[in-house]
Amino acid sequence: MHIGERVKTFRKALQLSLSELSIQTGISEATLSRVENDQTLMSAANLYVLSQALNVDMSAFFENPGSPARSGIRSITRKGQGVFLETERYSAQVLSNDITNKMMNPAIDIVAGQTLEEVGGLHAHPGEEFLIVLEGNLHLHSEHYAPLLLEAEDSIYFDSSMKHAYVCAGDTPARILVIATIDATHLKSEGE
Repeated sequence: MHIGERVKTFRKALQLSLSELSIQTGISEATLSRVENDQTLMSAANLYVLSQALNVDMSAFFENPGSPARSGIRSITRKGQGVFLETERYSAQVLSNDITNKMMNPAIDIVAGQTLEEVGGLHAHPGEEFLIVLEGNLHLHSEHYAPLLLEAEDSIYFDSSMKHAYVCAGDTPARILVIATIDATHLKSEGE
């Protein structure tokens, strides 16, 4: 089953129309329809927003649903064994996909877009984010700050509800490790 089919299945299970899901997520109805019909790719940030609205872990969008996080659990992702995801903004290798309901979502992203327009502009999602540049150079664009150049081994921790975007700052794509947390207050307010 593809990501679009899973989105549609989860949406219908909650008896939500595309319009209602659009209102909850801020993602246009047209984009949601294209995603469900496998006509467009979904950014990791939008997958995160959808997972919150559909009350599923991000790993539920992929082939092998994982085990719930619990005391003493661990997850090992061997080199090249993550779940690969192509988005409009970058290529991603989602790590630790065998655990659901995690408090953070790690991924290795390859950022090739060289302009803010190429990567689809600024986006935001609830929670916090840690990023470290593994290879290459990266510009981090954000709504409250001037673009920041990050080079190999530079890192940053920031509020991901602030609109942001990653842009390649060199001749070769930047390879980055991104760890996005889940906004626990957002989850509590929905669960109450």
